[in-house]
Amino acid sequence: MQNPTSDPQLNPNGVTLTRNAGGSYKVTSSSVRLQVYTSSGYHQNLITTYDQQILAQKGYMQSPNDWKNVEITGYMKVNHFTTSTTNGAAHIELLARGGTHSSSVPCEGTAYHSNTYETGRVKFEKELEHTSGYTTNDPQISGATGTLQGKWVGFKAVFYTFPNGTVELEQWLDDKSDNINSPGNNWHRVLQFKDVGNWGGGIDNCGGTPTTIITWGGPITHFRWDNIDDMDIKNLSVREIQPTQ
Repeated sequence: MQNPTSDPQLNPNGVTLTRNAGGSYKVTSSSVRLQVYTSSGYHQNLITTYDQQILAQKGYMQSPNDWKNVEITGYMKVNHFTTSTTNGAAHIELLARGGTHSSSVPCEGTAYHSNTYETGRVKFEKELEHTSGYTTNDPQISGATGTLQGKWVGFKAVFYTFPNGTVELEQWLDDKSDNINSPGNNWHRVLQFKDVGNWGGGIDNCGGTPTTIITWGGPITHFRWDNIDDMDIKNLSVREIQPTQ
């Protein structure tokens, strides 16, 4: 995604992306939900059910090529963040395996979330219904990286399903301290977790249970951030991967 403003698979969701001199893009909204569609696009009328038992049998929510086993990557530089804690303290999220996240269609808002906070904390979340279906006791590490402000950091989320139906979640960072001008391309894994079906805590009114594993694909992946009101972004990408056998 070299030019996000002309990519037909990117929906900026009302956010303005302004090109910087070096080829990156600036975003000055403090609540951002960039949506990335598959080549089939997003067509809510093609979603015939939100029943999670049926979705698990089908393997997808909208189309057979829904985003499922994915690697989501982007480079971002936090220039300024706020002290607001609405939707959590300043942080970045990469998420997949659902559609739009709206109170009007709460059962469409399923996802695995890979979160990185400005403080250096990292965390995974599972969302089985928007917004009452968030898990508790989420896997997380404080101080997994340094503070994010003022340097380019690469963020990567990897989600894939094993043949036995469990789901692997991985978060990778490219966070060398000298990433002032350009990415260092020195990736390392900072968080890993396997959803084996006992991770829950939220409410699921969508045909599943509070610990349902999200094994189906979804038509939308998201690059999301909250309470960061000046950020530069570049090299955003989403790709399907071959899961480990």
